[in-house]
Amino acid sequence: MSSSGSRLAHIFIWKEGTAPDLQYAQQALGVVNPEAAVEMERSNVPVQLFGITGPWPDDPWARGMADMQRAGANAGDYPLTDTAHYDLSGWQGTDRRTGEHIFVVTAYRRAAPLIIEDQQPRFTGEGLAPPAFAEPSSPAQQSRPQIPYYPERPTGPLAWPPAGETGPDRGEPPALQAGLHDSYAPFYVGFGPRVVAGLVDFFFMSLFQVGALGSIIAASASEQPAEFGSALLTYGLYTGLAVLIFSAYHVIQWSIWGQTFGKKLVGIKVVAANGDAPGWGRSLLRMVGYLFSLSLGGWGIVMIALDPRRQALHDKIAETFVVPEKATVHAPAGLPGY
Repeated sequence: MSSSGSRLAHIFIWKEGTAPDLQYAQQALGVVNPEAAVEMERSNVPVQLFGITGPWPDDPWARGMADMQRAGANAGDYPLTDTAHYDLSGWQGTDRRTGEHIFVVTAYRRAAPLIIEDQQPRFTGEGLAPPAFAEPSSPAQQSRPQIPYYPERPTGPLAWPPAGETGPDRGEPPALQAGLHDSYAPFYVGFGPRVVAGLVDFFFMSLFQVGALGSIIAASASEQPAEFGSALLTYGLYTGLAVLIFSAYHVIQWSIWGQTFGKKLVGIKVVAANGDAPGWGRSLLRMVGYLFSLSLGGWGIVMIALDPRRQALHDKIAETFVVPEKATVHAPAGLPGY
């Protein structure tokens, strides 16, 4: 997409899923169309954002024109869908981090033709009106428009100025980050902090376990098992109690706060895909996966260092994520765990 200076009249943006926030949108438009982004900031060009739930349309132009007509979009005496007075330019792309589709339409005012008296025109011909718009009958009958498509480039919409903050006194826009991140590393907690949190939790759990197991061992110290089966049963009960304390310690805190004492001190938390605390069912499932991760010689925990989203095996089983308690970078809309 290319900018056309002061002729820029309006921008429409469709995004798969929920609408993006301002910071994500600013970064993305700086990649898609830097000149239009500057013109929007300078001239307060209006922006309309749309979210598309469900399957992404095969013909984004058909969906876009329909939404524009329903919204009654205009920039003067004529609707923006009137291609006799406005040039419409489309761009479709994908955010390579989340896989979400983006469709951007920019409306430019048509420039008046330059007429020079007493000079024969160099070109002759007649205008061709665009085809009349009609609602698509079905996705199968829709044809894909010839829109530039760059899946390898991170894309996204822009929403500036913010609603209610237009005018010369609205202040400068928030500073953009240096660029879109190339990996999920800034959004999820890695191996090191999680190990530290686990060691802190082990210290707290030992206080409960030593107290509970110590009283049982002291009570049975005077009675030595005479048979191997009795000894196995006795120490099996000790082990079962230790596992029960370990499980209750984690499940209760995950379910209510999304944090154990160790994670609270380190500043991290466990969340479901929607960013909320896991809840009882998901926390129990995560604990089952946690025990399974330990039973594999700890390999399920080592996966944290190898997984793009820093998920251990038990995180994948329960569909949970470990994120910073206070985010230091902006997460794009729709990112699991936010």
